[in-house]
Amino acid sequence: MCARPHIDLHGLPSLSRLLASARGLRNAPARSVRRLALRGSHLGLLTREVDKASAERFCRAAEALGAHVSQVTPALTDSSLPADIDRLAGVLARLYSGIECQGIAPSLVGRIAAKSGVPVFAGLATPAHPLAEAVTAMGGEGSDEEKWIWLIQAVLLERIG
Repeated sequence: MCARPHIDLHGLPSLSRLLASARGLRNAPARSVRRLALRGSHLGLLTREVDKASAERFCRAAEALGAHVSQVTPALTDSSLPADIDRLAGVLARLYSGIECQGIAPSLVGRIAAKSGVPVFAGLATPAHPLAEAVTAMGGEGSDEEKWIWLIQAVLLERIG
């Protein structure tokens, strides 16, 4: 029996719980049921750098659950005034049920997460995120890209759904 790798998921569900949820999504017979899971939810995708594959991966995962994703390029940086970041976080919280940040400075992501009151993800769909390691740990049927999608969906359902 192989030992599961230790993967630090930065506040996400445990690896075993996440893998079980993702496998459940993979094995779900009625994909239309999943389509309704986040129906009516609006998610924000804050991106500064253009990593098209990661942005598309996040959008595909969320939209397959019925969510609408809006891509936003914030004008703020990690050197912006805290009051400006707080105002942005407030606006984002009124617009979105959750926020994925890609290519955004960690200090800015942290401030948005602290002030918005909605789930904020730091590069969830990017190769640099620890979730990328869970793709290998998932095993079983499906391409790596499909596994990515199921894992992202498992996180979104856990934190938003």
